[in-house]
Amino acid sequence: MFTRLPVAWLNLTYKPGRLMLSLGGIIFAAVLMFMFVGFKHALYDSQLRLLEQLNGDVFLIHSRRASLIAPVQFPAEILYQAETESTISKAFGLYLGRAVWRNANGKSARTVRLIAYNPNANLFKFPEIRQHLLELQLPNTVLVDRFARAEIGQRQRGVVTELGDRYVQVVGNFSLGNDFAAYSGNVITSEDNFLRYQTSRDAKQLAARSTLSILVFCLSLLQRSPSKRRLPCVSGYLATLPYIPVKACSTGSLRFGKMAPTLDLSLAFSHLWALSLVLCCAIKSSMPM
Repeated sequence: MFTRLPVAWLNLTYKPGRLMLSLGGIIFAAVLMFMFVGFKHALYDSQLRLLEQLNGDVFLIHSRRASLIAPVQFPAEILYQAETESTISKAFGLYLGRAVWRNANGKSARTVRLIAYNPNANLFKFPEIRQHLLELQLPNTVLVDRFARAEIGQRQRGVVTELGDRYVQVVGNFSLGNDFAAYSGNVITSEDNFLRYQTSRDAKQLAARSTLSILVFCLSLLQRSPSKRRLPCVSGYLATLPYIPVKACSTGSLRFGKMAPTLDLSLAFSHLWALSLVLCCAIKSSMPM
């Protein structure tokens, strides 16, 4: 049994240079495919991480918003009308904006994403937020993401720095992480504090509380069902509203939204290119030198 001639092994190792060339091409193609898969999931998962930390069943965003990166607002009147809908037990508004955060050492300034809501609403799943609800309602107080970039400097409890050219005190931390829209980090604050620190061009509308970034719906117990069947529960309510450019969605529908076909096409192209590279290496290794 052990005296047979290993023909396959001899064919494989007859030209060591060709063998290494083929292995290198296959390894490079495999790494390239996994890298593109990682980029795709990084884009989807990172932007949905915030929504996954919200205590809600259905989310309303602007119809022109393909992802959470696009800073598009919609009228806040939907929030007040939703509170009278029988299929919706609770409705919460979420504000998203940006402001300049100055390092506590005073050496650099970075843009951070501001996340604001009514602290009296049980909107977030972060256990750290529940521990600092009373402090978060005080003026000039914020919670800072502990996974923010190192450039923002100190972020522990008690640090006093500047946010939007105003002094602010850090009262605690939470764990979220950066995404393609979070700039250098995430900062959570109350609605009132958000209006003070907001530096975007929509600041006047936000000051009047006339626009929202995301509307969170908690459905009544009778309407609770698998996520695929939750969207029709609010579609009838949206049909009764005047024309307002909003759409209902879930984390799954955002994950496979408008950007998914484009990224899937680029992913398929990269796989095809990698496969072509492997075939070229195989053909070249089989040709006589």
